[in-house]
Amino acid sequence: MFRMHAVFPAQAGARFDWDVYVNEHLPLAREKLAPHGLLNITAQRCAKGPDGAQPTNTLVVTLNFEDEEKFKQAFAEAAPELIAHVEKFTDIKPIFHFGAVVE
Repeated sequence: MFRMHAVFPAQAGARFDWDVYVNEHLPLAREKLAPHGLLNITAQRCAKGPDGAQPTNTLVVTLNFEDEEKFKQAFAEAAPELIAHVEKFTDIKPIFHFGAVVE
């Protein structure tokens, strides 16, 4: 399995529209990536810590693919549209992490 995380850091004054993210961006990502080996997407809306500390991130998204080659094919085709859509729900620049999953 190959995994990608998209992390949206918490930033004072940043714009993040949860309705657009949940109702438009997630379905678009699933539609565009599913034919190319996407196994699942999970999105974590970050919350305050048990001590009340503010979260360091607004959102952490996990995308699991069958393997690295299918991931590369999926993003070669879908990345431009998905990245262009990000500006519709946030002005936060995501940080990406990629790698093989060891279970």
